[in-house]
Amino acid sequence: MSLHQTTPKYDVFLSFRGEDTREKFTSHLHKELCRQNIETFIDYRLERGDEINSSLVEAIKESLIYVVILSEHYASSGWCLDELTEILKCKKEYKREVIPVFYEVDPSNVRRQSKSYEKDFLKHQHRPKDKIDAWKAALTQVAGLSGWDSQVTRFEIVKGCDGGDIEIDAAGGEFEGNDDILDEDGGDGVDDF
Repeated sequence: MSLHQTTPKYDVFLSFRGEDTREKFTSHLHKELCRQNIETFIDYRLERGDEINSSLVEAIKESLIYVVILSEHYASSGWCLDELTEILKCKKEYKREVIPVFYEVDPSNVRRQSKSYEKDFLKHQHRPKDKIDAWKAALTQVAGLSGWDSQVTRFEIVKGCDGGDIEIDAAGGEFEGNDDILDEDGGDGVDDF
């Protein structure tokens, strides 16, 4: 752990590609976090005149939990990929939590950089190979963490007040890791929150 660990200013840092999710999932998540009095950093909280890059890095360092919303074209943004790389550095250095949200994207496509992620990386061909390799490694790492997959629909049977069974559609509400990756503790990749 670093000797210069920063004091957390934010409970949650939201990382997302604005064009994909800002007016959809991200705005709703942000609103609910605020409603619950959870201090949340979202990119429009940067003060005018701030140098965006250093301000974002500082906000990442000052956050306890990172929610990374991986959408169809997240990988098209070098900005998002740089943000993710910094988030994973802080996860390692400060032992912070990272929760990936696979928003309308298959976690295996993120992990393997296939389909839209493969196409989006073609746009980065002009970038240094070591930067591209770091971005790919970061995507592979984050896709291996337990998180939330919006494409998963799970039905649960619960007992009603009268003792009868009720079937509940828990659409997208399942926290799930990748089937072929185990947690660090050897578990199945599913965490209880």
